[in-house]
Amino acid sequence: MVTKRRKLGAITILKGWSANCMLIFYIPLLCSFHVYCTAKDSLQYGEWIKDNGETLVSAGGEFELGFFTPNGSSGHKRYVGIWYTRDKQTVVWVANRDDPVINATGAFGFVNESNFLELQVWDTSIENTYWSAGYLGSLSMGFMNLTDFGNLVVYREDKQTPVWESFKNPTDTFLPGMSMDSNLILTSWRDRDDPGSGNFTVKVDVVEDDKKTLIIKKEGVIYWKNVDYGQLPLSNGMYFSALSGDFDYARLVMHFSGKLEFWYQSDTETELMQSEPSNNCSLYNFCGKFGSCNPNNKLACKCLPGFRPNVPHKWHSGDFSDGCIRNSVFCGDNDTFLSLKMMVVGENPNQYSVENNEMDCRKMCLTNCDCKSYSYESYEQGKCWIWKQDLVILQEEHPDGNNLFVRVAISDIEQTVRNCKPCGTNMIPYPLSTSSNCGDPMYFSFDCNITSGQVSFKAPRGTYRVTGIDPNTRMFLIQVKGGESPWLNQTLPFSLTSPRNSSSKIPSGVTNDVEIVWEPPLEPICNLPADCNDWPHSTCKGARDGQRRCLCNISFQWDGAKLNCTTVSLASGKRMTLPLIVGISYCDYSLRHYFYVHMAKKDGQETRHVQDLIDAGEFNELDEKGIDVPFYDLESILVATDNFSNENKLGQGGYGPVFKGKLPSGQEIAVKRLSSVSSQGLQEFKNEVVLIAKLQHRNLAWRLWTDNKILDLMDETLRDTCIADQFVKCINIGLLCVQDDPSDRPTMSNVIKMLDSETTNLPTPKQPAFCITRDQSSSTSSERPESNNDITNSLDGR
Repeated sequence: MVTKRRKLGAITILKGWSANCMLIFYIPLLCSFHVYCTAKDSLQYGEWIKDNGETLVSAGGEFELGFFTPNGSSGHKRYVGIWYTRDKQTVVWVANRDDPVINATGAFGFVNESNFLELQVWDTSIENTYWSAGYLGSLSMGFMNLTDFGNLVVYREDKQTPVWESFKNPTDTFLPGMSMDSNLILTSWRDRDDPGSGNFTVKVDVVEDDKKTLIIKKEGVIYWKNVDYGQLPLSNGMYFSALSGDFDYARLVMHFSGKLEFWYQSDTETELMQSEPSNNCSLYNFCGKFGSCNPNNKLACKCLPGFRPNVPHKWHSGDFSDGCIRNSVFCGDNDTFLSLKMMVVGENPNQYSVENNEMDCRKMCLTNCDCKSYSYESYEQGKCWIWKQDLVILQEEHPDGNNLFVRVAISDIEQTVRNCKPCGTNMIPYPLSTSSNCGDPMYFSFDCNITSGQVSFKAPRGTYRVTGIDPNTRMFLIQVKGGESPWLNQTLPFSLTSPRNSSSKIPSGVTNDVEIVWEPPLEPICNLPADCNDWPHSTCKGARDGQRRCLCNISFQWDGAKLNCTTVSLASGKRMTLPLIVGISYCDYSLRHYFYVHMAKKDGQETRHVQDLIDAGEFNELDEKGIDVPFYDLESILVATDNFSNENKLGQGGYGPVFKGKLPSGQEIAVKRLSSVSSQGLQEFKNEVVLIAKLQHRNLAWRLWTDNKILDLMDETLRDTCIADQFVKCINIGLLCVQDDPSDRPTMSNVIKMLDSETTNLPTPKQPAFCITRDQSSSTSSERPESNNDITNSLDGR
């Protein structure tokens, strides 16, 4: 008779056999099948599992307990763990995680320790204990059971009351049926193949009103934090739903990488649903207080408008943890709110109330100086959330984000001629412009979407998302797709820092950030004098380009990098060492504000004044005529410097200390006092006085012209590049233009001819007219007679 065989699992049935033969063959095969003949779900005192393939299997076959070695683990390290029977690689609990048994000689079960019951992992060959659950009670309590939830439970004699559970002593996994309270901590594995206690832990903190906060710590320091507002839409609501038992097939795993993973486990599939922190913006305090983080941007962190980096040098180097501080103190009638969209806050609000509308919520915050921000949700009942603490873990453009209103001073975010109004979390620094009435018109290439708070850059080939603006480097970033290369209008003040190759093989779906820099602007455009109020030391005048601009006043020049009129500094020659006490005006660094005061006692000599030295013939006749500096007596200087007090000491030089002083007129000065041990002597002192006097002479150019030293006017940095003859010609023409007699002054057409001509012989100038102004306090100046009468001449142009 021909027979046919059909294989069913591990059982082979041969059709055509007699019933008796078939039964005899079937039973031994069935009993050899591990699950049905040897597997059990419980142990009693006196029973244990050895490392020879023996396991416990839960009644429904969901979980299994036994010895295992992690995949990839080196050596013969053996651990006791619980895993899914359908997925033996997914271990959810480990007993001896920090102390593996070496070689397959281990056992797991109840032992008698001084007539008390313990659950242990031990080595049968050397009787070493590798793990213990501690004393569990009398020997009569020795009964444990592995449930279909994956919980290993030790019961009392009634087999109903648990005395120990693996659910209350977890390793890295939270399973349905567990209760996550403030005492439960999950600890990650050390690595993929090492179940030892790792660097990351996660636990739940329960705050007022049963609000929960999930906290991951790395080596004891907060690494990630997620809050449950209880009412607001959650950015990570799955976690809290899993912790509340809303998912029967979900598990949370504290991964060794520091991520808290949310897994969906069903009969047919296992899927990773969520993993946090998902990016740097999710990390706790990555951008610090009041720092907003955007994971879509290359420059992830930026201070909110109205705030600035707390530690600028660390912030600009990429360490944002110190966060941002306010530009102005808030709380008063001049407060407003910065409106932000799609924001997530990493801390629970301090206060919650039901309000009819957003304006009522706003008013409630404004009337409370402790309120730093609020959020309002209109669905169901109107809910007003108040934050009284500094905002941390701010993340923008979050899909589960909400509208957030941050309290700031109006002056910090209002639109001015300098800066445009902020766009969401983006400051628009001058000269960049998002509208026709702010910034510089030449830089009006930006657009603000007030709905999303997103800034865009308008270019000839399209509009690009701006991902970051850095005014310190005059650079902004735009986001492009694939190998696209943005084309810029060459007439506008923008350029790529590194032009991209448009043919580069970059997938079209991949985005990339491109850096664009802007050139320093010209003087600001103006229509009225008031338009220059925000630009000190400037006046609204017609400029060479035909525009009316805020041109800098005399003694100032425009600095496009600093966006201000800056003081014109005189070219400094060799470093001068003054063997005298001089006062330097803090508010005006021109050399006419150097004051000789007195010489300190040295080698037994008494204090001497400049006039004493002149009277004694210490200066030659030519130098004596040039000396014209204000004089102050010692008593006045002692009063100004508070008797050279240490509180007024600014520093110590090689020739003596320097002190801060204040004259009765309110003018601040710096006073250098010659030390008694200084190597400087009378000759150095005389040279210094003559030099200072010459540099503040009423007509320095004329004096150097008559002394045939006109090249001394040239800045030393120009000597290698400037043609001396052309420099002398310019000075000659300049002196002709300020002649006292109008008939001696050339017309502008003649000036142009003089400048253009290479051979024209220029007239020799006469001594020009000049004005003398003296401002010396009668109480402090000496009675030195004037050698010249004050003259005021009006020069009429031709």
